[in-house]
Amino acid sequence: MKILIAFTILICFSSCSKDKSTNLPTSSIPRFNPTIQIIIQTNCISCHDVTSTVPMHDFNSVQLLALSGQLLGSLTDTSGQYLHMPVGGNLPEQKINEIKIWIENDCPN
Repeated sequence: MKILIAFTILICFSSCSKDKSTNLPTSSIPRFNPTIQIIIQTNCISCHDVTSTVPMHDFNSVQLLALSGQLLGSLTDTSGQYLHMPVGGNLPEQKINEIKIWIENDCPN
């Protein structure tokens, strides 16, 4: 009987693990318009307009950079693989996290 109780307790505790995913309610997931678009317009578009070699002027261009890893890489990479952006500074961690969550949730428009 003691073995059965111990086994039951073991099963209960092993199935009660915390979910460490970043699944947020849909209403909490940042969207390109307006959240990400405002970050881009405020911090990137002065250099990355439609004439740039790396344009970030619309959803499609930013989504392409996001899905390739270049967007987040340029904001967070310290290995030198990506050119750090924005030039001469850093985005606030909150803005980087919004971009990260946006990318992790398939870049909703």
